[in-house]
Amino acid sequence: MVNSYKRQERIRKFYYNSLKKLYAGMIKGVSGTEHPLIMIKMVNDLSNTLQYQQYVDYLAKQVFNQITIENAKDWREAVFKSYKPNKFYKNLMENTEGPIQLVLNEKVSENARLIKTLPSLWAEKASEIALEKTLKGYRADDVKNEILSLYGDLSETQAFRIARTEISKANAALTQARSQINGINWYTWRTSNDARVRESHDHMEGVLVNFNDPPSPEKLIGEKSYGNYHAGEAPYDRCYMEPVIDVSDIKFPAKVYYGGRISRMKKSEFLNIA
Repeated sequence: MVNSYKRQERIRKFYYNSLKKLYAGMIKGVSGTEHPLIMIKMVNDLSNTLQYQQYVDYLAKQVFNQITIENAKDWREAVFKSYKPNKFYKNLMENTEGPIQLVLNEKVSENARLIKTLPSLWAEKASEIALEKTLKGYRADDVKNEILSLYGDLSETQAFRIARTEISKANAALTQARSQINGINWYTWRTSNDARVRESHDHMEGVLVNFNDPPSPEKLIGEKSYGNYHAGEAPYDRCYMEPVIDVSDIKFPAKVYYGGRISRMKKSEFLNIA
């Protein structure tokens, strides 16, 4: 799955740019309005239109259909890297349509909801600013410029967070679903292998992890724990899972997360717990 990170990056960039255009288009359509409170109401009204709701659903579905396709490519790559590819390929690539569709539907719904939260979040904060500034005697143009700046900051942050975090989480959920459907319980934690990898995740590179026992990467290096999670599930995470198709594919001794710590195990030791 050496291309997994690059595949995800292409989809992230597309998602990020699409969200920025969507949010920019919303505010552009009402920015000519003179009174800031009317502009806030117009954005709220626009976000509740059937056309906007349908487009958001379409965008989320388009993106996550693509990540599902790319995840299947990762699987084919992992299978053909396996020690015994012919033995596993048919079983791994078949009989997963139902469970995978359930994961896809869940992620589409989650992301459509996230996209739809920005207008109401901005409207709430913008209304507070508009009221406060108006009571203090600020001109409408000054208030308008401030809430437009707020919209720009929020939309940029929201677009980046959704694109960066949700693609990785969806890919992780799909990989786990494909794995456990087929009785595969272990994966190798992989990072993007660059200077931006956080220390706690760099510590996890190459470690075997059980799907039923997610680690706390931060706790393992003595930092404040942010809970237990799998590769790709943390905010802004660029890590991914490389499923262990067959034990013969592992080079021993191997680093294994088990019992709350990382140990280097021989094959016989790993088989005892696997």
